[in-house]
Amino acid sequence: TRLQDVNLMKNRLRYLPDRFGDLVNLRSLELASNCLEWLPDTFGNLTNLERINLERNRLRRLPESLSRLRCRVLNLSGNALVALPHCISNMASLERLYANCNRMSYLPFDIGGSPSIVKLQLSTNRLLELPVSLTKMSQLKELWLDHNMLAALPFGLENLSSLEVLRLDNNPSMVLPSKDVCAAGAEEVRKWSAARSRGVHERREETLVLAFQSCLNQVEKLRLGKASHFR
Repeated sequence: TRLQDVNLMKNRLRYLPDRFGDLVNLRSLELASNCLEWLPDTFGNLTNLERINLERNRLRRLPESLSRLRCRVLNLSGNALVALPHCISNMASLERLYANCNRMSYLPFDIGGSPSIVKLQLSTNRLLELPVSLTKMSQLKELWLDHNMLAALPFGLENLSSLEVLRLDNNPSMVLPSKDVCAAGAEEVRKWSAARSRGVHERREETLVLAFQSCLNQVEKLRLGKASHFR
């Protein structure tokens, strides 16, 4: 078939047949407001898709075959996902990922491998922590993390040099950074993160120096040599 645009919104669809993957010329797919709980593995055959809207369904999982897609926009908001598949990091063309209002408590450890994402929305989930790889998303301009269960942000957020919008409100357990810094926006969070990283580096150096000095003192006490010989 030569179909390029399909709109199946609000049809109470419960599943897609395997042959749906035969629509290889599709560029835009609208499946919002249905009752889908899963997608067939053949969904990965739709390699010409540029935009997929699966908002407001009942999806609990996604096939790893999504890694074959070259879509730029993927909307998964309003489903029942407990996690994103690792294949997300292999979707090299993905620019906008919307996954608000799901049940996710964690993100793939390698999500930072998604090189082209500029907008990532993860509001209203159950996220407890963020993977360090997130700080490698150099193209990221907008990050929504509000209404989750985060207590601390990972080291390295100062590396998100393109970030313009950062939403962190309504994370009741958040202590790092403070709520005032969270409310101040992306630039202030970057400054806080840079200062935090510098402080940790300085403390690590101080700890190493003290440990070395302690070793020298022990050597001297045991009369195995004079500490000055090791300086």
